[in-house]
Amino acid sequence: MTTVIRPATRDDCRILAYHGYLAGKSHVDKSVYDEMFPGIPGPTDARLTAMEKILQTETVSWMHYTFCSVAEVDGTVAGSLSHYNTRDGADVKILNALLEAGWTQDEMKAMGGRLKPLFDIDFVKPPDAVVIENVAASPTFRRHGVVSALLQDAAHLARSDGFEFMQLGMMVGNVPARKAYEKAGFEVVETRISPDFEKLFYSPGMQLLKRQL
Repeated sequence: MTTVIRPATRDDCRILAYHGYLAGKSHVDKSVYDEMFPGIPGPTDARLTAMEKILQTETVSWMHYTFCSVAEVDGTVAGSLSHYNTRDGADVKILNALLEAGWTQDEMKAMGGRLKPLFDIDFVKPPDAVVIENVAASPTFRRHGVVSALLQDAAHLARSDGFEFMQLGMMVGNVPARKAYEKAGFEVVETRISPDFEKLFYSPGMQLLKRQL
């Protein structure tokens, strides 16, 4: 099999949404995106369509497709990730992206309430870091080196752009993901535990991993 890493395009947004959902699900039974976009749980057409809208807005938030890379295996998109930075405010621009996608202020407030247990233990995203999000491979392509190739490519891009390190957050207890990240040069530097987070996502909390560049 031949694996090729390339920048995502607008045409990739459906599969980016699907991979994002899988990444948000981690090793538990609920995805972060089940809470962000309420409705019937799972990667439903409605939820993936809502995620696509955010990926494609004119506002370049951290979810925008231009921050993403995809891995093609023999021409099929097998995995993807987002590698963004906060220098231009991509993190806070998510609110403008939601408004552009048709969300009301009340809907945004309600979403903030649902995700408060996550936001309460979220990690700072400094401007000298590339933040890795939504790392996932399609089920049939797992254990084929897809995630490793994506992470190595992200490190190369980050280093070329002068960043000092990469960081990512993962749910406590996702052993396979932690092994894959450690194999790629990341190490756990902080763990945050929350009863409210565990009640919502069935995981004790979040871990911050970093890789120096």
